[in-house]
Amino acid sequence: MNQKKIIDTNGRTISKIGIVAPSFFVEKHNNFINGIKELKSYCDAIVYGKTVNNRVYNTTGTAKERAEDINSMFSDPDIDMIIASDGGCRAIEVLEYLDYEMIEKNSKIICGFSDITHILLAIYAKTSNRVIHGMDVINGFGEGLYIKQNIDLFWKNVETDQWNMGLSKAKILKEGSGCGVTIGGWLNAIVNLSGTEYFPKDNKIILFWETIDEEPNRINMMLQALRLSNLLNRVEGMIIGELTNCVEKEYYDCIPTIEDIILKACDGYDFPIIMNAPFGHKEHKGTIPYGLKVIINTKRIPLIS
Repeated sequence: MNQKKIIDTNGRTISKIGIVAPSFFVEKHNNFINGIKELKSYCDAIVYGKTVNNRVYNTTGTAKERAEDINSMFSDPDIDMIIASDGGCRAIEVLEYLDYEMIEKNSKIICGFSDITHILLAIYAKTSNRVIHGMDVINGFGEGLYIKQNIDLFWKNVETDQWNMGLSKAKILKEGSGCGVTIGGWLNAIVNLSGTEYFPKDNKIILFWETIDEEPNRINMMLQALRLSNLLNRVEGMIIGELTNCVEKEYYDCIPTIEDIILKACDGYDFPIIMNAPFGHKEHKGTIPYGLKVIINTKRIPLIS
């Protein structure tokens, strides 16, 4: 029985959740089992994509097979929400095989984070369907640290259309104000898709991003790439999450601080920049829906409304 009824902003009751594995195979089995157990307390049934339990090198099947799992979840009227099992490094391969026309006609929430950002960006860009960044089965629902806080925030974002993340410990890197719609996720995916048909076309963006295991010199190159792609011309505000294990090794004795790198990459733009927001690959899996219109004003509390 469904113990805790969840109703999304479209009035859809979350009764049956579809699980897909479009990137990494299920390696952390205990986390996966724990995550599924947690999800079952919020829905009546879990449905698994055909590739979820497979392993083909570091993924679960061909790009077409993984894309078909996502397509089938959207086409099934009984599936109310789709959640990725994990991140990885292969999600970009499925984008050309997704049936965006069908997905748009069968709108339902899809969520994940890290490498799954590729899929979230593409689906939002092509369909404007509701997507939520920040939680998956293994690293979100199945992870012990801060799990209740993360889960409560996730469902609050499913049920409401407003900014729900606290920023009491955030750092204001650059003062200012701006208004736009939230788009972002894993920095690497943002860079990969910026300038392509798979990146949202919104003109006023609140760009949120985080990354893991990237040296600051690499983060600099990615931010400079966004600058050259003219994406920053569309940014009205920037929210940076937790930068996990982003320690300089190559140029450890001669590289600017990460704060200086960010400020330099954004030089000439007047949008506000907030750092250390509670989302990313660490214990805080804060969730952020795409397309949420928010206002940043660093002169007031709360910073975002």
